[in-house]
Amino acid sequence: MRANTLATRTDGNVEFHNQAVVEMIETAGPDKGFKVSARCAGKQRTWEVDRMIANVGYSPDTALYRELQVHECYATLGPMNLAAALLKHAGADCLTIPGQGPETLRNPEPGFFILGAKSYGRNSQFLLRTGFEQVRDVFKLITGKGDLDLYKKR
Repeated sequence: MRANTLATRTDGNVEFHNQAVVEMIETAGPDKGFKVSARCAGKQRTWEVDRMIANVGYSPDTALYRELQVHECYATLGPMNLAAALLKHAGADCLTIPGQGPETLRNPEPGFFILGAKSYGRNSQFLLRTGFEQVRDVFKLITGKGDLDLYKKR
C-alpha cells in the first residue's frame, strides 16, 4: 500500500513506470545507486536511481507445459490439488503453513510435477523450505521410498 501511495504522488521524489520490463540493473557502487535499463511500451529507457521499489504482480510462466494435461486453479494459476490444499490456510502466516504432502503435487499428466514457486502460482506464501520439501515428496512418489534424504552426505 505504501509503494502504491508513493508511486501515485506527484511531489517529484518518486517516478512511476507502469508496465516496465526491466532488462538490466547495474550498481553504481556502494551507496551510489543504480542504473536501470528497461523497455516501456516497446521503447528502451534508462534511469539512474537511488533506490528501487518493485511493486509488481506475479504470474507464473506456464508456456513450458501448455500442451500437457495440467489442471490449474483459475484463481492462482497453481496446480489444482495444491491450490485447493493451500486454500485451507488462506490468510495464515507462511511460516506456519505445513507441507501439503506428495499427493497434492500430482497432475493429470503422468509423471509430471510442478515444483517450487511456480507450484504456488500467484500465491505469494512460497518458501524455499517448501520447495525442498516438494523435491523430497516427488522423489517419494517416484521411488516409493518414504525415507529418502536427498541432502545427506554420503
